[in-house]
Amino acid sequence: MHRITTAPVAPLPARTRWAVASGAGAASVTAWWLGDTAPYPYAQRSLLDVLLSFLTAGRMNAVLRPRPRERLLDMVGRGPWRVAA
Repeated sequence: MHRITTAPVAPLPARTRWAVASGAGAASVTAWWLGDTAPYPYAQRSLLDVLLSFLTAGRMNAVLRPRPRERLLDMVGRGPWRVAA
């Protein structure tokens, strides 16, 4: 029986390994991002649940409080449950 041998391969430098891993990661994220054809609310639904420590109900009320002689028309709805309180 014949023995198959291969020539020794020099290990890749760490910098090259990082570059290859980064490129593969970027390609994977790009493929996922461009391959997801769902509309915005579903495709990026996880972004709607991100906690925003600076966005409190008190600050929202202060910003959205109507000024004198101002009328508001709410066409958006309640929004995400954390902001809708």
